[in-house]
Amino acid sequence: MKVPDLSFRAKRGICFFCSSQQKRIPLPPRRDRDDILGVLFQQPVRPLFSVALLLVETVTAGSTARAALCIAKVQQSAASARPLTIAGQPVELTITAVTDHTVRVSAMPIQPDRSTPTMADEPIIVKRPWPQPLLRTRSLNGARHIDLAAMRLTISSDPLAVTFADLQGRIVQQLTMGSHSSELTFFLGGAPAFGLGEGGQQFDRRGGLYPLKNGQSLPELNVIGARVPIPWLIGTSGWGLLFHLPFGGFDLSGETGRFGPREPQAPVPLDVFVVVSRDPAEIMAGYANLTGYPHMPPLWALGYQQSHRTLASREEVLSEAKSFREKRLPCDVFIYLGTGFCPSGWNTGHGSFAFNERAFPDPAEIIEKLHQENFHVVLHVVNPPEGLHGTVDQPVDPTDENAAANVWTKHLTVFRLGIDGWWPDEGDKLDVEPRLARNRLYWEGPQLERPNQRPYALHRNGYAGMQRYAWLWSGDVDSTWKTLGSSSACGNQHEPQRRALLGNRHRWLRDHTGAHRRAIHSLVPVQFLLSSVSFAWTHLEAATALGLEHG
Repeated sequence: MKVPDLSFRAKRGICFFCSSQQKRIPLPPRRDRDDILGVLFQQPVRPLFSVALLLVETVTAGSTARAALCIAKVQQSAASARPLTIAGQPVELTITAVTDHTVRVSAMPIQPDRSTPTMADEPIIVKRPWPQPLLRTRSLNGARHIDLAAMRLTISSDPLAVTFADLQGRIVQQLTMGSHSSELTFFLGGAPAFGLGEGGQQFDRRGGLYPLKNGQSLPELNVIGARVPIPWLIGTSGWGLLFHLPFGGFDLSGETGRFGPREPQAPVPLDVFVVVSRDPAEIMAGYANLTGYPHMPPLWALGYQQSHRTLASREEVLSEAKSFREKRLPCDVFIYLGTGFCPSGWNTGHGSFAFNERAFPDPAEIIEKLHQENFHVVLHVVNPPEGLHGTVDQPVDPTDENAAANVWTKHLTVFRLGIDGWWPDEGDKLDVEPRLARNRLYWEGPQLERPNQRPYALHRNGYAGMQRYAWLWSGDVDSTWKTLGSSSACGNQHEPQRRALLGNRHRWLRDHTGAHRRAIHSLVPVQFLLSSVSFAWTHLEAATALGLEHG
């Protein structure tokens, strides 16, 4: 049988022309490459040849990236393509160039009706229009290559893998997804790897296990602080990895990194962003572009803040403010803890929004007097609902105690008395979405009441993306030399989200005279305050944007 002449004519309406049958095979302009090949091989032609198809496509990666010229070289042999699977589940693989240096690799499960579910970007990834994918396929036969402006991708099957090389051909990163395993493996590159959020082994993360558990109940709390997991890893060999979905943990104990989903039976949807660059600022900018840049705090929140524990009376509250001003101490913020963590706080107990009448018998007048002394008032709050969801401006069922709008409503009576900010403590049991919903609640709620003022909230828990809404503190730590030594490392692991050009970092602070120190030194507070370690903590505070002490 004579092999017909198949010629490709690049017109606005793309078509293939079969000269032997005098037949045009029309295709829509943006048809997927697999569909193009499918049309070819549906024609009455014996598969005795291989077809090399070159498609030239301009990909626009948003306003932050120049248009990238990519050439996808698709090689299809006569043999049948191999269906793609992850842990035995059929998947559809999508490759998208987000910018010149950032590529999105997604694998979605194929449902019984052959459709794929929709993957939500929020609340972790900033919502935006995405460029058209470079590749979307459910099967592979041999390798496919995609050349971008700053890297070259190779996609292969058995096992499914995406390899990233720089323009010199050096392999920078490789993601391998097991056909029968729920684990994803990646290169560590034989060089230090940083990131993964606050807490844990410092600085180089290699050699450790990171289940990405949240909270401050782990053994190393007193020194390292709470664990605030961020699934963002930076390799000094020139790569960054952001694991958007699924939620899971990391095993960096071997030469190859491993990511395992929290639920092994649900390895998909899988969504990973890969940043390739030799410039650390470019890698960090890639993270900020995906998850958002840090919010702009109010000016009064910067500098020293004084946190109070037990409040004896109204007179004590006002006399301390007067004493600060008489001694010309540079402080713009008074924080009042709630009753329960201390014998007599601002409220009547955990979760209460009723003022403690012994300390605040007339809260509106006291707050006004503090404002007259140029102090801003921040209140400590706890007991967030574990199922917290939504945003403060969403219409909700008024009986839904987990809805963010209803939770914020409970704050309004107190907030309208002139409260300036919040300290949302606890929340260790919150899952990822409730944590971010809580971060967002204290950013957007105040703006409903005061649209022209920047909100302030100091959180103990968060996740990737929280920098758009909130500050993060270290959790209850000791005020020792050892803890002081870990502070810079712990903060830096949580601050890769800085603005690459301006140098503004993720909002983070260390608890100076930590809660556990009081348990040890409560009988001799003067000795601590006059000690060299206290002066060293104060020096560290002076070098950070925000410092906090309990008193």
